[in-house]
Amino acid sequence: MSLPTSLPQSLEDNGSRNLRNPGREDQPPVSAKEVFADILHELARTQGFKELVYTNIEPEHGALVCRFLEDCKHVEKSSCRLGYNTCTRTIRVVLMTTKLHDVHQRWVINASGHWLADGLLSEDEYDELSIGVGTTFRDFTGRYIGSVKQPDLYMRAGGTAPPAMIIESGWAESFPLLRADKELWMIGKPLVEMVILLKWTRQARGRVKGDIEVWRRDGRGGLEVEEKAIFPEPSHPNDRIEFTKHQIYKSSATRTQNPTQILSLDLNKLRKMAEEVLVDQGKRPA
Repeated sequence: MSLPTSLPQSLEDNGSRNLRNPGREDQPPVSAKEVFADILHELARTQGFKELVYTNIEPEHGALVCRFLEDCKHVEKSSCRLGYNTCTRTIRVVLMTTKLHDVHQRWVINASGHWLADGLLSEDEYDELSIGVGTTFRDFTGRYIGSVKQPDLYMRAGGTAPPAMIIESGWAESFPLLRADKELWMIGKPLVEMVILLKWTRQARGRVKGDIEVWRRDGRGGLEVEEKAIFPEPSHPNDRIEFTKHQIYKSSATRTQNPTQILSLDLNKLRKMAEEVLVDQGKRPA
């Protein structure tokens, strides 16, 4: 892969040399130039999944790095996701996402087709439903002003409305960062109704454990969470994540039929899809 031999002029170096060292609380701020160069270096040498985390990044540097990464054609081709959280001052870049980390895309898209086939959505509502991956979101509010995030999946009504549902997926080692992303979405985007976090845990002998956290607004200004198991499959599973049409279409410019209609995501279908991906990779469910 041919990468740029020089960096943008506006990425100024402040002399810091401590990169990707989250254990250091006293490290000096890392410059945008160093972070950008390190990401391009890793991109050139990475052949598979890799997660890059940079801490203690000043807001102006975080926004600048994300802007240049978005404009870099080499990053665009690498199937990466990026984000900058102004509250934690952390840049997180995921290179070469795996099939397991993306399996929820098929899960949600298939479910939306069943909503139409089963008469839960009208054709107009289905046409308005927008499901996307990796789109860059800005315009966060409060302490998250200046943050940037490309979600692992979002759902919304129409092409310009705020997202109503977000899904973020990752290995257990990075789950604290996914929980920070949940705060970013639920606090920094007040119109987000639900954030689903998928945690995949590598175990001995090629087994993979899976868990879900479903975060919602509790109606009192706070958040509540529902936890579910993917693998191992529970003996008496509560196997659906439910929400109303109103929660998805509340920002819609068109009239929604039967806004209290329940829509759902079937966890048994996610299990089947995830198991298929794991077996293909020489692994198996826990």
